[in-house]
Amino acid sequence: MGKLWYNGYTPTKGKVGITMTLLDWIALGVVAFGVILLIVEVYAPGFGLPGLAGLLLCAGGIAMFADTWAEAMIMATIVVAIVAVAFGFTLYS
Repeated sequence: MGKLWYNGYTPTKGKVGITMTLLDWIALGVVAFGVILLIVEVYAPGFGLPGLAGLLLCAGGIAMFADTWAEAMIMATIVVAIVAVAFGFTLYS
């Protein structure tokens, strides 16, 4: 957990394929639930509780899942793009 901040972590050279551990699946689920909460906040704005919870869940899930800062930034960009598309649908519907 928290592989981004572990100083001794180095990716395995020559690693073939993607191996997903249970923690990786949980982190991916946390990010997905965070995105869902952010989309709920876009469609039904209120006091901001779903939006704040969505941001915290996305940040925590990305921190658990990403191996490097670059990977974390790519995942954050994807989350922002998904929420931006949902916001665009809200504006044009």
